[in-house]
Amino acid sequence: MLRSTLKVCLLIVISSLFSCHQSHRSNQHNRQLSTSHSEGTQPANSLLFVISHHVNDFGRWLQVFKSNDSLRKTYQLSDPEIFRSLTDTLYVMISLQASSIEKAEAFLYSEAQQAALRAAGVTDTPEINFYEPVFNDDRIARATDLRFFVIYKTQDYTAFKNAFDLLEEERKHDGLALVTIARKRNHPNEIAMAFTAEDFRAMDRHLSKSSVQQTLEQAKLTSAPEVIIALKVAHGNF
Repeated sequence: MLRSTLKVCLLIVISSLFSCHQSHRSNQHNRQLSTSHSEGTQPANSLLFVISHHVNDFGRWLQVFKSNDSLRKTYQLSDPEIFRSLTDTLYVMISLQASSIEKAEAFLYSEAQQAALRAAGVTDTPEINFYEPVFNDDRIARATDLRFFVIYKTQDYTAFKNAFDLLEEERKHDGLALVTIARKRNHPNEIAMAFTAEDFRAMDRHLSKSSVQQTLEQAKLTSAPEVIIALKVAHGNF
């Protein structure tokens, strides 16, 4: 079941888009990426505020986003990371550090932010999610801009974690490095993970392996993993 669904999720019509970033990424790949999550950090009292939506012009949207930095600071939102889907280049994801859900929602629904969304050409209602990170490796995050975002939904987080840990050497062999693990606030059995690699085909190869699929059968997943392949295009306050 996982094989057929994942093949749909992992669109492979991205090689032409990816190639234009190779020269930028080549300088970032001088060291070997570790895939062990034992070396990362477990952030204390942090909350990830993730916004995703479509835009009609990415350049225009980015310009408006950068000009809105003071408003985000007013609502205690910091450390923005912007990701652009490789399979749908008008789909944008923004990750921010939030001090509280209340302030993040107040920002999103403020008159100033709503005006900014209109000016930026956002074409659909933003989807928002809040996650509590349980692991993050900044060293890995800085090594490359390519990201595989994978959403797992399970009946049992412990069963999922045990199965996931069994695949650590397999991920290493397949060239995948773990960046972040986060559990959704109010739905802790929904787990968001970010990985990176030097090859945009790495996740497809990994998840298509029968050994990986067999191990994931132990994870008590309620649906097939959802995968988004993206590039980080901006990071930090502007």
